[in-house]
Parts: sequence; structure tokens; C-alpha cells
Amino acid sequence: MANLPEGGKTAVRTMKELQDMGFSIAVKSNAAVYKEACSLKNLWVRLKRAEATKGYQHKMVLFSDFNKIVGLDKIRALEAHYLRDVFQALQPQNK
Repeated sequence: MANLPEGGKTAVRTMKELQDMGFSIAVKSNAAVYKEACSLKNLWVRLKRAEATKGYQHKMVLFSDFNKIVGLDKIRALEAHYLRDVFQALQPQNK
């Protein structure tokens, strides 16, 4: 197994190179974290400079797409099913 964090001591290798070296598993354990940190940094710089996300939204997942990615409709359905009694108890009582 090769564990190859970006910026680490080991040179960046392609999967083919690693396979040729005898590795059957390559771990890029922090690649997503490093990419997200870069994206956040760029967003914060943009917000500081422009004070808005206008012109930057093409680099973002927007509200409705985010809800689809996280499966919000399924979450809401589960909430409605399992928390039905709680929701009903929170409703104002008509007297």
C-alpha cells in the first residue's frame, strides 16, 4: 500500500507507476481535504474582495443541487415518518 499525501516526501506517481513498482493499493487520503481547503481559501479571498459570490457561483454547488446530493428529500421523508408524533405535539392546540 502506498500512502501519498500531496506535498509529502514521496514524489507524486501515477497509478500505473505505482502498480509497476508492485503496489496494489494507493491511498490519497487527504486529496479531497486539500482541494476543499483550496476552494475555501479562494472563496474567502473572493468574498473579501467582492463582498459577494456573484460571478463565482459557477464554481459552487447551489442550493437545490446540494439538497439533491445530500438526499434532503429522503431525509425529510424519514423525519416525517419517525418524528410524526413530535411534529404533531409541537402544533398549537386549537381550543
